[in-house]
Amino acid sequence: MLVVIPAQAQSCPFNLVITQTNGSKGCFTNLPIANAVDPSNRDTLSKIIGKAQRYYLAYSKSTNCKAVAVTSNWITLTGFDDIAKKQVLSACQAQGCECEVAIDNGQVLSRLVETPEGSVSQRVAEEDKNRASEESRRGQAQAAAQQQTLAAERLKAEADERARLAALAIDRERQATLAEQARQAAARVEQQRAEAQRLAAERAQAEERAQLLAQSRQSAQDAEQARLELARTRQQLAEAQAAQTAAQVVQADKPRVAAVNTARRKALVIGNDSYGLVAKLETARADARSVGKTLTGLGFEVSLHLDLNERAMKAALRAFKAKTQGGDEVVFFFAGHGVEFGGSNYLLPTDIHSEGEDQIKDESIQLQRVLDDMREKSAGFVLAVVDACRDNPFSNIGRAFGSRGLAATTASSGQMIVYSAGAGEKAMDRLGDTDRDPNGVFTRVFLKEMVKPGVPVDRVLRNVRSEVVKLARSVGREQTPALYDQAVGDFYFKP
Repeated sequence: MLVVIPAQAQSCPFNLVITQTNGSKGCFTNLPIANAVDPSNRDTLSKIIGKAQRYYLAYSKSTNCKAVAVTSNWITLTGFDDIAKKQVLSACQAQGCECEVAIDNGQVLSRLVETPEGSVSQRVAEEDKNRASEESRRGQAQAAAQQQTLAAERLKAEADERARLAALAIDRERQATLAEQARQAAARVEQQRAEAQRLAAERAQAEERAQLLAQSRQSAQDAEQARLELARTRQQLAEAQAAQTAAQVVQADKPRVAAVNTARRKALVIGNDSYGLVAKLETARADARSVGKTLTGLGFEVSLHLDLNERAMKAALRAFKAKTQGGDEVVFFFAGHGVEFGGSNYLLPTDIHSEGEDQIKDESIQLQRVLDDMREKSAGFVLAVVDACRDNPFSNIGRAFGSRGLAATTASSGQMIVYSAGAGEKAMDRLGDTDRDPNGVFTRVFLKEMVKPGVPVDRVLRNVRSEVVKLARSVGREQTPALYDQAVGDFYFKP
């Protein structure tokens, strides 16, 4: 039997309120494990959880093996749940026990961590019984409020659906207008072709009359008249052919001009393979070339750079910032090494040194600088694609700076950021020894998805994430691209 520990009776802080397996409320400080110390943080669990916005607690399944671990955060991060569960289980199991997630942000999942019967006074149990009716009343009020919330959400969903249908109707009308314009252009081309055929027939007749006049040796006046008539016919034919060519150009260009976004599109693409003092890479330059070529085909003005040292990399960023204007649609793509220090991400030039953390920060490019530059220039839309989630580049020379992967980040309004792999994961260049694709796994999928017409960028990136996860799992690996989205409105690589 489980003892109910009312949070209100215990004057329990909000963050320490728990719901036990029987549905009753309690306080984390009354659990047997409340004063246990988390090995990684060197502090009691109740103190760590009391400061957290969201947390997970793992506990050993067997009473013969005591191990505990907790993970928490102070701000809401995209994808925190899955990452946090993996991290807390790994930290608990690293202590030599078989563990399970016992508490999910205040929801107790395992009886192993609950307070046993008799540890709370009978007075508290009696007070809890007396409050049952009051709790029931509050529960009914909460249920009514939830019903109202659900009704409001349904109304909002219906409004959103009506808006979506209206947008589809507008799009269909626009497509119908473009189709009608194309049909009219085709009709004009056909009319010009028929006119050209008529003029060609008249020219043939004129030439035949001229030959007959020459053969019959008629007067010079008649011959001159025939020559003039032939010249006029040829001039008319040339004018008709020119008109036909112009109509064909209008027909070919009209749908394309109507579909392409009139905003200026600019891209900065960097691929670094040939590192001097850290591990070299194999596919970063090929990835950059492929992305640059594809973006050029999609109407971007592309600045492509390969194997940049510190000075060249910073110069390329300054030059790109200088030519970026307000309202531009900007794509920044980087393939190479990256590291994380203190929650900030740094992109490494090819001549990076490894004498210390401060030197690495000074000689590398902070990703946030690129994003801040674009915000300062009032770019209309910014997409930062970073394929730098690889092993610690300094490990092969006995250094312990940074770690695998990049830190989670927060995009500014109008910006989207995508990493080729999630926190703690390694981005794969190959699916195996027989894989001959010149591009890394993330980039090859990104290249395929970005050229699909009519797909907004957020759907493109989610499609990329699903396909990369599928490919990685096909070879027994885990790679989940991380997406941070604060874009406003829709952006299409290919409308």
